[in-house]
Amino acid sequence: MPTGDLDANAAYDFSGDTYDYFLNQHGRDSYNDAGAVLRSTVDFCPAIFDCPYVNAFWNGTQMVYGAGFSRADDVDAHELTHAVTEYTADLLYFMQSGALNESFSDIFGETIDLSNSGGTDTLAVRWQMGEDLPGIGALRNMLNPNAFNDPAKVSDTRFVCSFSDNGGVHSNSGVPNHAYALMVDGGSYNGQTVNGIGLDKAAAVHYRVLNHYLSSGSNFLDYYDAVQQACQDLIGTQGITTANCGEVKKALDAVELSTSPCGQPQEPDLCPVGQNPITLFFDDLENTSSRQWVLNNIGGGVAHWTYASGFARSGQLSLWGHDDDAVGDSAIEMTSDIIIPVAGGRMQFNHYIGFEAGYDGGVIEYSTNSGASWNDAGGLITAGLDYSDTLSTTDSNPLAGRLAFSQLTTNGYNASQLDLTSLAGQSVRFRFRVGTDPAVGADGWFIDDVRIYQCQGVNSEALLIDYFENAKP
Repeated sequence: MPTGDLDANAAYDFSGDTYDYFLNQHGRDSYNDAGAVLRSTVDFCPAIFDCPYVNAFWNGTQMVYGAGFSRADDVDAHELTHAVTEYTADLLYFMQSGALNESFSDIFGETIDLSNSGGTDTLAVRWQMGEDLPGIGALRNMLNPNAFNDPAKVSDTRFVCSFSDNGGVHSNSGVPNHAYALMVDGGSYNGQTVNGIGLDKAAAVHYRVLNHYLSSGSNFLDYYDAVQQACQDLIGTQGITTANCGEVKKALDAVELSTSPCGQPQEPDLCPVGQNPITLFFDDLENTSSRQWVLNNIGGGVAHWTYASGFARSGQLSLWGHDDDAVGDSAIEMTSDIIIPVAGGRMQFNHYIGFEAGYDGGVIEYSTNSGASWNDAGGLITAGLDYSDTLSTTDSNPLAGRLAFSQLTTNGYNASQLDLTSLAGQSVRFRFRVGTDPAVGADGWFIDDVRIYQCQGVNSEALLIDYFENAKP
């Protein structure tokens, strides 16, 4: 029943539209897919000096709106989609994963805006987010992000590479937003001409991406791969065709979602084109009792390493080497050796780097005598992220003077690849080591999906025989 409060009425109506959309289009029963009651607070003010509050947010249990903010249907749907994301991919609100979090809220916020009977849906405001906000108007334009000074592609000079706004989550969302708008309506941009596949098909693909393929630390490259895979999965359903998936890829390529932002190196492919990895060791870090790693507090100070949840490239967990504001020298070490085949091998791992640049840092090391002594493995890095700084010798960091991973941020997860040819035929184990000083702390080092492998050549059977023959005791 309508109340005398227009904001309360709008919050009720538009959250209902959002519930109905996810149920009818995607079979999802509320944000948790278990029928959770939708609650909203309107006319919110965090403090008397911050009133009226010019914003809205999902607080983990309900939607909260400053005065007038619930009256824009795409804003209501945007906030409730943050709840859906929390219960699916749970994208960390930081850097590229945070931009994807914001983008999914814009994607479904605008999809619901264009699908329901409320709000302004004229051609002039199509793809604008928040056009019905009283006295404020639109905040973003998905088809033309530059209209609000947001980046329209990864190489756009407007792309935020700093810590501002959690790494530009509201601005950098313009890139996947633009891809979605191109997928739906089509258009020509950046050398690509896209034939739109329509709102329902594009939304179905994106719901599958959110619900099946992304995790807390996913980045733009993960999104690029996931959207294409989700489209392939849906061929033959909801009218989606192989040709549609070709247009989806064009939209992703138009905004450069497969490229690295902020001057980072491109993430390396595991193997050259035409070859496949034969895994010798792999740990996605999801099993904390796997006994594949052990903490070594080398210096006796702060022990940096723990398993962390909420920022993982895959699954839920990663290894986290804290950058504490205390002296410490510790490593997380493999507990057993891997025999590198005589034909050689590779190692690749995903990681996010956020140290106090030039003072704190991390290194990767290897041992060929079961951990009795260790050698720096930095010289084996051939692709992806490499050591960035020589750590200052003016403080008490135990790794002072060593070349290390130490840039302030990598704008989300990236990867490093090592060539293990020089270790061929040897039994090897690796460790990740962090050294810190007592001055300034930072995010630290997150590591996920550690893989040691060979690339499959013409005769993959011969490679397997070679490995197992050398692995015999």
